[in-house]
Order: sequence, then C-alpha cells, then structure tokens
Amino acid sequence: MAIAIPVVCVVLGMQFMPPLIEPYVGPTVRSFVGEDVGADIDELFAENPMFAAYIAVEPEAGARMRQAVMDAYSEGGMTAARETGYQYGYEIGQNAVSIYGPRAPLVDIRNFYLAMRDFGREMQSRPADCYAFFYSGLRSDMAEPEQGSQIVTRGDNTALTASMASLIRNAGPEPFEFDAEAVAAVEADIGQSLLENYDQSDFRFFLGAVPQNDEDRDLACRIMLSMLDEYLAHPDEEAALRGIINASN
Repeated sequence: MAIAIPVVCVVLGMQFMPPLIEPYVGPTVRSFVGEDVGADIDELFAENPMFAAYIAVEPEAGARMRQAVMDAYSEGGMTAARETGYQYGYEIGQNAVSIYGPRAPLVDIRNFYLAMRDFGREMQSRPADCYAFFYSGLRSDMAEPEQGSQIVTRGDNTALTASMASLIRNAGPEPFEFDAEAVAAVEADIGQSLLENYDQSDFRFFLGAVPQNDEDRDLACRIMLSMLDEYLAHPDEEAALRGIINASN
C-alpha cells in the first residue's frame, strides 16, 4: 500500500472536482440573454457557492474572472462564455482543496470528505458514474466535462459544493502544520486495514488500470469508499485528515 495510498490522496483531493462546477456554469450561461451581460454574470457567480466564496476571499481575482467571461461572451457568445467559466471553475475546484484545504480548519476538511463519501455512496448503484466521479483524475478520458455535469446532477451535490466553499471561506493565511511521521503511521494503518478486506491487485485502479466491466467499476468504487471510511474513522483524526488534504497540494 505504500504506492496506492498517496496516489489516491491526490485523486480525492483535487482531480475530479472541476466537473462539479459545470452544472452551475453551463445551464446559466446558456440561458442568459439579457442586455446587461455583466449583471447576468454577477448573478451567475452569486448563485454558485464556489464562485461566491472565491470572489469573497479573492475580490481582485474575481473581478478578472468576471471580465474574462464578459470578454468571451462579447467575442464568441454563450458558448465562449461557458467555456471560459468552466476553465475558471476548473481552477477554483482545484484551488478549493489543493490551496485552501491545507489552510482550512479541521472541521471544514472533515465536512468536505464526509460530503464526498456520502455523494459517492449515492452513486454506488451506478458503477460507471461512481468510477468516473472518483477516478477521472487518473483517467480524464473516462469523464468528459459534459459527462461530469450529468453525473453530479443525478444526485444532491449541495453538501459537497457547500463544503468546498467553506474550505475557501474559512482558510487562514498559512497552511496548518502537521506531523509527517504521524501521517505516515496513519497511512500504514489504513493500508493494513484495507488489505484485510481487499487483495493487493484490487488497488490496480489507483495506478490507472482500466476497468473492463461494471464489476471492476463497482470494485474500484467500493475500495475508494472504504478508504474514505478509514480516513474519517481513524483515531488520529488530525493526522488522517491533514495528511489526505495536504497530499492534494
């Protein structure tokens, strides 16, 4: 498990999160047709918890983002505005965890991973969706933006997007310190515990192995959920959660 644990931490931390932004960006940008484009974009950003949090803590960056979407709309219409909004959503989705996460209070990190686990459990009966949700960071060809949009709108992602917004809003100026030795001990504990229920070969999906069927996808999903359970239940909560969030940095 020395390889699998750090790899999966990166996947959980940031790589599959950007598609969560698109359900807010896509439909809204496609629908606005008013004369005051700037006001419409402001409304779009205000309705999206992630964008709203980012603009609140990074007002200058938010202003640049707003102008970029407006310029894209002027030059290429709704399609261009949507693509620009998605690009910023991708960046914010990454930053929420990889930059703001290590600076966030422990309670916000826990809420984020709880929400992620709960949303993953909602999708367990849909192996293809569950696999794409958890593993698209390793295999981006398994979940295109539109597919990601469809996946997350099939369930209630309110808690997950809200938890990511909290990571941004509540982050301090500097990353919290953590004990690297304690994190390594947690990873060893979790690796050993998982090997009691899974074979070493079952972790091939963390290394980019391609599922051959829904049985494989179901296995990959179950392992990911089991790992999240282990991290959330570990007695050394701070080392477990600080370790997994900092592995995304």
